[in-house]
Amino acid sequence: MSEDVDLKEILEAQRRILDVLAKLEEEDPDRPPTFGEKVADWTVQLVGSWRFLIGQGAILTLYIIANILMFSFMAFDPYPFILLNLLLSFQAAFTAPLILISQNRTEHKDRRRAIDAYKTVLNIEEMMSQLKYKIERKKNGLESKDGNSVS
Repeated sequence: MSEDVDLKEILEAQRRILDVLAKLEEEDPDRPPTFGEKVADWTVQLVGSWRFLIGQGAILTLYIIANILMFSFMAFDPYPFILLNLLLSFQAAFTAPLILISQNRTEHKDRRRAIDAYKTVLNIEEMMSQLKYKIERKKNGLESKDGNSVS
């Protein structure tokens, strides 16, 4: 009798957890990304690549060399390269929020996967509890009929 109560309590707790998880899913529906989110994801893929880093390093090097060599007659941004500093600040100011948007989307996807995995584990645990309960009942039923212990 005690096992029946324990199993019912376990199953009820699991159902409550599944209800909470269902509410979490309602707050984070599976929807296609907006145009802005697609731009953010594309920007993060581009900025986070070796190709971009090497390309930007080469462009900055050429920019600096061109201004140093042209310093004597027509440098368009002489040392200390104030225009270059402005351009890099502009790039950083617009790239950082896009990276954050993409990270938030990734976090939501990860949360969805974690909830799905947890629901799967709960369902498996529920099935295991029910199987254990059925095995115990059969074992107890055989013991009471035979009077022998079944292992």
